[in-house]
Amino acid sequence: MASRKTPRGAKKAAGKKGAKGEGEAPATPADADDSGQVTLRVEHVIPDNVDLTYSDNFIVQHTAAEFTISFSQIEQPFASTDEEYAKLESVKAKVVARIVIATPRMRELIQALITNWKINEAQSRKRLEALNVQLPPNIKPATITFDDNSE
Repeated sequence: MASRKTPRGAKKAAGKKGAKGEGEAPATPADADDSGQVTLRVEHVIPDNVDLTYSDNFIVQHTAAEFTISFSQIEQPFASTDEEYAKLESVKAKVVARIVIATPRMRELIQALITNWKINEAQSRKRLEALNVQLPPNIKPATITFDDNSE
């Protein structure tokens, strides 16, 4: 669960129902730090009407203020032979979702993606070991790093 800092005097978030209807979550006492900011829990709720959509392509664009990530699905062309594929000039990618993220929050998104990538990679390695699968020596796990100190 994430937490966000809110300016002193802002309304405290009341308990809300969780994604699976667990009931009311108690409102937690707000803790003010020395800067006068209050830390509140953020409860992520996924409404039933939010679709889960597959994406096999994306584009990242940015301005000084925000990043826009457009997720898309490649539409397979109607071609069945190598000759038909050779005549194609392009394939279409239908945008299925666009997300805008404020530039300061992008660092948090990247860090969350790296953390989850490492967890996924470790779990995959354990599954392969449990199946006694040996990877060829030329296949190495991907290494992803992110310099937290860069601006």
